[in-house]
Amino acid sequence: MSLLQTTIEWPFQVNGETDSCEREITVEYTFTRAYRGRRDAYGQPMEPDDPPQIELVKVLLPSPGPVDRKATEDILEDLLELQRQRLEIQCLEDVAEQYEREQEERNEYHR
Repeated sequence: MSLLQTTIEWPFQVNGETDSCEREITVEYTFTRAYRGRRDAYGQPMEPDDPPQIELVKVLLPSPGPVDRKATEDILEDLLELQRQRLEIQCLEDVAEQYEREQEERNEYHR
């Protein structure tokens, strides 16, 4: 499980009017690496390749109250498809950045 801190444009109601603002969120997600399908002896595909996949597990929006100042609510089910797609792309970018950092650390270790 990985965590990503980012922001999201989130709607709210004021005097019956809908407005929105940018809110900080924490995204919990899992990453599945790409998988190359089996090949025959000649290198021809016997089964399709699977692309890398991101699964959003939780999208936590801070919602502090008078009793619990650190309360959050999971808004995953409330996301629009466009918001979900944007978060999945950000998570893939996060995975790529983590991989680059690990490679740099390995290179520094072996110098």
